[in-house]
Amino acid sequence: MVPLFLLLLLSYVAADFCPKDTVTDQSRLKCYKFFKTRRPYNDAKAFCQEIGGDMAALPNETILVEQIKEHARLDKCYFWSTSLQSKKCVLVLNWKYREEIKDCSVPASFLCEFEPRCECNVCIFKIEYV
Repeated sequence: MVPLFLLLLLSYVAADFCPKDTVTDQSRLKCYKFFKTRRPYNDAKAFCQEIGGDMAALPNETILVEQIKEHARLDKCYFWSTSLQSKKCVLVLNWKYREEIKDCSVPASFLCEFEPRCECNVCIFKIEYV
């Protein structure tokens, strides 16, 4: 019973403590933020880390991808993501097609992910983006 209670509590925490303008993934307790500002891959990754997250790998769950897409308000676009297997730079085209590329200096939009940092039932995010 305790593990179920803990799982429900953590799901509640993630939903309530994701920063505004983000999409919540309650199954993995992560929050996603899409940035339309175009930056080279390394700059985008550094930006995600500066605000307390990291470059996101586009999730495989269709429902979650649709939520992020709806939040970004873009049907057709290309943006930086990362590869779960190789940690190389990946361009995602129109929310479906992923391609590892060698030239990571191309400016593109990007997707960051964040995890709540919780202590004593208080979760804090470092996000102070503009």
